Amino acid sequence: MISSGKIYTPSQRKIAEDPKNEPDGLLWARINSNGIHEKQAAVKWDKFNLNTKATEMLEKVQDYEFDIFVINKETEGNEMVVLSLYLFDKHNLFDILSINPKTFEIFISSIQEGYNDIAYHNKIHGMDVGRLAYYYATT
Repeated sequence: MISSGKIYTPSQRKIAEDPKNEPDGLLWARINSNGIHEKQAAVKWDKFNLNTKATEMLEKVQDYEFDIFVINKETEGNEMVVLSLYLFDKHNLFDILSINPKTFEIFISSIQEGYNDIAYHNKIHGMDVGRLAYYYATT
C-alpha cells in the first residue's frame, strides 16, 4: 500500500451495492439517511440507545480526565461516531457548516470502520487524540 502511493484512495473501502453485504452500522446509517432534509434539527441521541453512564460521560467531554475507554465500552465500540456527532451537535456545527447530520454520521462511521483493530493506533486512540485536541482548542 505504501509503495503504491495510493494510501488514501477512496477505492479502498466501497459501499456495497447490495445492502445485505454492508456492515450493520453503515447499513443502519444508509437506511436512516434517506429523505433527510438538508437543514435538520439537533441529533436525536436516543437513537443510539445510550445508557445513563454514556450520557453522563458525554457531558464531561470538556474534562481533562475524560476516559475514552469508558465511552468506548458504554457505546459498544461506537465512541468515534457518538462522540463526533455529540461535539458537532453541541457546538451547532451542523447548522453553521450546513452539514446533514446523517451524511456526517455515514462519513464518521466509514472512518471508524476503516481503523485496523491493532494494539495502539486504533479507533479508540484516534478518537482520544481528537477529543484531547478538542479539549485544548476549547480550554
